[in-house]
Amino acid sequence: LSDWDKPPGTEVRLTARADVAVPQIGEEMEFSIKLTGARLRKTDPIPLIISQLQEMVGLQNQQRYLFTILTELYINALDHGVLRLDSDLKQSPDGFTRYFTERETRLGALQAGFVSIVVNARPTSNGGRVAILVEDSGPGFDYANQLSRGLPAHTALSGRGIRLVAELCESLEFRDSGNRVEALFSWVNS
Repeated sequence: LSDWDKPPGTEVRLTARADVAVPQIGEEMEFSIKLTGARLRKTDPIPLIISQLQEMVGLQNQQRYLFTILTELYINALDHGVLRLDSDLKQSPDGFTRYFTERETRLGALQAGFVSIVVNARPTSNGGRVAILVEDSGPGFDYANQLSRGLPAHTALSGRGIRLVAELCESLEFRDSGNRVEALFSWVNS
């Protein structure tokens, strides 16, 4: 993720970039976490990641956005990638109850699979940028077909998380078989 030029691929949303400046030596940070098997049911990596990012100057006003982005990407990787839960379960009146009951059952039995998160953060002359790569061991999905139909409406019973992430990020790109997503979040200090 050290290459900040966006590679070609399916792009969900693109907004204006923050002014990019060469960071001073020692200011860029990159870290990763990979949770496997049963560890996925015991650990929430998002607070740990947010804690590490707090070291970045100017990020304090952006923490809630990064928390939302990271949480949505992680939960999607875990639920739909590793646990292979289908969002269509949520489409009936009792769907959310069935979805979360099935989620708990699958999570309780989980022995294999992984979710990997790589975060690269760097300041710019007037803000900062955080690149997030989330990959899971699931089979992926046909993101080109899914995205060609557009993002779901805000009132849809599923898919709202990806819409929100796309609105918050400068770019959001699915890769490989759809089990890898790259998000770029940037901000300008006020």
